[in-house]
Amino acid sequence: MVRRTATRLALRAFGSGRGYPTQRLTAGGLVNPMSGAGMRGLDKAESFFFEPTRFYSPGPMEILCVQSWAARRVRDLPVDDMFIRWRKWDCDPDRAEVMDECERKHRVQAKLSAVMRAARQHGTGMIVMHTGEAPMDQPLDMRRLREGDLSNLLVVDRWELSTSDWVSDTRDPNYGRGEWYDVYPFRGDAFRCHHSRMLRFDGLTAPTDSGFRWYDQEWGVPDLVPVVLALVQDQAFVSAVAHLAQEASIGKLKVPNLGKAMAGGMHPDDPNVPSVEHIAARINQGKSIYRLMMMDASQEFEREHVTFLGLAQIFDQFPKRVANAADIPLTRWQGMSPAGLSATGESDMRNYVIHMEALRQKQLAGPLAVLDEVLARDAGLAEAPEFEWLSLLELSDMDRAELALKRVESVEKVLASGLVDEDEGRELLKDDEMFAELAGGAPDGWDELMAEPAVQLPPLQMIPGGGANGEGAPAGQNGRGR
Repeated sequence: MVRRTATRLALRAFGSGRGYPTQRLTAGGLVNPMSGAGMRGLDKAESFFFEPTRFYSPGPMEILCVQSWAARRVRDLPVDDMFIRWRKWDCDPDRAEVMDECERKHRVQAKLSAVMRAARQHGTGMIVMHTGEAPMDQPLDMRRLREGDLSNLLVVDRWELSTSDWVSDTRDPNYGRGEWYDVYPFRGDAFRCHHSRMLRFDGLTAPTDSGFRWYDQEWGVPDLVPVVLALVQDQAFVSAVAHLAQEASIGKLKVPNLGKAMAGGMHPDDPNVPSVEHIAARINQGKSIYRLMMMDASQEFEREHVTFLGLAQIFDQFPKRVANAADIPLTRWQGMSPAGLSATGESDMRNYVIHMEALRQKQLAGPLAVLDEVLARDAGLAEAPEFEWLSLLELSDMDRAELALKRVESVEKVLASGLVDEDEGRELLKDDEMFAELAGGAPDGWDELMAEPAVQLPPLQMIPGGGANGEGAPAGQNGRGR
């Protein structure tokens, strides 16, 4: 539900000469006095203005995401792509296994995916970390957390939250945000929670710490708002085309004296005079029963066909507009192969993957720094280990082989130059997946294997005599060694 009354009043106040900047598009730029372009009072674009889209309740966005496949893909597709591949711990295997088990216990990936969907749909989503070391309205102290203190990660959206205690101290890192939040879950009792126990995710955010001025200052703006106009236009166009398809062939029946019958000049009270509705009903009845169009000889029936010339081109443009608005390649949006001569779509997908990896780093790095510390202490570790993201770009076997070959060639050049030795070269290749099992030295048991060979070869026999094979040459076929 769009709140427009307050916006119109504000726009009137801004345009009333009270010293506030107007939100209307003013004349200017290219000026053409003949057509009125750029002329104050004559330019038609001067009356344009923008209104912020704001919502009273979660209903409109929830209905939109359920009933519109395009809105659901705008909300879910980037989030799903960010979690195609997760991360790996940069620590010993035992600690990595402990952290992985803690993640599975608390369903970390599912919770993060859900809260990011909530942020894209409603503007703001939060994860409440239920811990037992202190009351929820007290600041979180990592030093007091013990093993098993984390009981649940609760995902809520902005409609289950409220705050009135703002941080106004500009020296505080939490300036412009709430100090405490009152949580009102739809099922369960309300409680008060300190912001340090919550992981916040926002959709569109203001460029400054002061927040938005024309939108809800305490919350983010849904990522669907910039594309909602394209979504509505796409749905309206599809509905119009579907309705037009039903009217592709319109039947026309020419009835004599139809004007008099409709004006009442045919004695409508006389039962012997059939009405227009009666004539149409009897014709449809005869067509349904006898599969024939029966009518009076003085009547005429014909069909008016509607042409759909040009609709296909317009129909194909709307998915492109929505995909561009959502910043998703069309090959990923529609699951279609790239079009055009020698088109592979690799550049589009590579740019999209780079964008997703940057977005993953931007949105997840901060909250994960706090969450990992809580998970580590809940798992009994002193501190959280470091991790690195796994690349979202899946390479084919051919691509991996080519990259591995290039790495080997590079290492060979470095070895030939004498900058590194063979052991250091193995260490350089060990980070690659295809050479992950390489060690810096010989395999275990290599010395024992060489000391006791499995096959005992007979001693070499020398061919007596001179010549090419006579002086110390090993016996064998053609005088060559075995």
